[in-house]
Amino acid sequence: MSAETVFEVLDSWGVRHVFSCPGTTEVALLDAAVDHPSPELVLTTHESIAVAMADGFARASGRPGVAYLHTHLGLANGLAHLYCATLAASPVTVLTGLKPSTLAGRKGFTSIPHVADLVRPFCKSVRQAAHPALLGEDLHATITASVTPPAGPAWLGIPQDVLEAPADRHALRPTPRPRYRPDPSAVAMAAGLLAGARRPLIVAGDEVAKHDASERLEALALRLGAPVFAPPRHDLQFASLRTGHSHYCGRLDFDGDAVKRADVVLVAGQGTFQEFAPRMTPWFPDDVTVVHLSEDAAQLGRLSPATVPLAGDAGLALADLLAALADLPGPSGDAYLAECRAAHLAGAPASDPPDGGPGALGVGAAMAALARHVDGGTTVVSDCVTSQTALLDHLPRHDGRSLYSTEGGSLGWGVGAALGVRLALPGRRVLAVLGDGVFQFGLQGLWTAVRHRLPVTMIVLNNGAYQAVRAGLRRYGRRALATGVYPLTDISGPDYAAVARGFGATAFTVDSAAALDAALEESAAATGPVVVDVRLGAA
Repeated sequence: MSAETVFEVLDSWGVRHVFSCPGTTEVALLDAAVDHPSPELVLTTHESIAVAMADGFARASGRPGVAYLHTHLGLANGLAHLYCATLAASPVTVLTGLKPSTLAGRKGFTSIPHVADLVRPFCKSVRQAAHPALLGEDLHATITASVTPPAGPAWLGIPQDVLEAPADRHALRPTPRPRYRPDPSAVAMAAGLLAGARRPLIVAGDEVAKHDASERLEALALRLGAPVFAPPRHDLQFASLRTGHSHYCGRLDFDGDAVKRADVVLVAGQGTFQEFAPRMTPWFPDDVTVVHLSEDAAQLGRLSPATVPLAGDAGLALADLLAALADLPGPSGDAYLAECRAAHLAGAPASDPPDGGPGALGVGAAMAALARHVDGGTTVVSDCVTSQTALLDHLPRHDGRSLYSTEGGSLGWGVGAALGVRLALPGRRVLAVLGDGVFQFGLQGLWTAVRHRLPVTMIVLNNGAYQAVRAGLRRYGRRALATGVYPLTDISGPDYAAVARGFGATAFTVDSAAALDAALEESAAATGPVVVDVRLGAA
């Protein structure tokens, strides 16, 4: 049967898990699973969790993450988190079981005429299987598209009659994906500009961590005597430089003194910076020379002009830059680095902010307590919206697997993503830092976490409100600000620890830094999911 071909192709790619909330269009796959224990079918009780798990697994492992969704209804439920995977260039393959081909265009039960149109904005490849004999090739091509640089989600629709039909079973073997080096002449030009810079600045983009190139970035920073900045909050999804490095200077502020004084900026392994609101001024001053490196050539110079565009794999490109700099003069001095470093240290928050006592726990004190439990074997998955700044200010990042975050704005992603990360990194402790609104969106993930005994600690920052919306109303500056009445932002009331226990998870409720410390200490030995409801003081 064609369903067995699906298992064989996935197995040939080394896929270990398929995350799914199935329906009747997937019965042939479920039946074939009886004789095909690999890859493992992982049940989720909502499609958004399936997609987020596939995304988290793909980010942490670097291998394809696969979600199998049911008709256009399940696909629609997964689209918001698929957007997160798109922004992260995550190699996610989404398979969708469609109603039989004979219903196409007839508006039959759970079918629509143009289901592929739902995913076109989010996927680099969109295909629909048309014949059982070609299903293996279609699936192989879809996964190939998802992992080919620049990586990103790809979609394959599989009609029920195609999946259930007899087919010749042949699994195409994956071809190793090529890694691209940037043009040597562009590398030489970039090296010359960086070597001659008096105030070089480096931005450590996500692709550095994705390609395990952090050590090369560190070597380049030392060679140039350059300060290194993480991307701004809305672009920071991976940890590409450890926060303890002597050249780390915090997150980039486009309007800060460091950018204004730089003469050459290397944007290393980063696509176009994301606009939260329209930016009416250039990202970098006109007199700054910009060297922009990304494996996605379409991103180079898209919104911010680049003097030297470097299209290629971050690891290979950084190695080439280091080689090209070997015979060039050294840096002209380290005064600029010292100034940037001093400004970063002066602006760092207190390592032990005041707790305020029970019932008055602030987000800064909560994040400082959390940071005390983060070591080199810990991975943090962040989906905490307005608390993200405090988290990033306090969180130590030790390596490229220390942090996975999202810039997609899709609430609930962090619950499923953390479970996928834990499956990909079984040797690490995984802490999911979640807003209370995020947790309400992702509650369905608790069932999967409990069923598979995934030891993920979910820290719910419970401020009882959609604080991002309240902040928007404050910026708007009209009636809500004047009256202190913020419509449709109060989500207080649920007892998240009780809800978690109802699913079978271990749970704590805390309202002080000391109690949070104790809960995190106890959860370190847990053999299943733990939920910590952190009751923050009024904001």
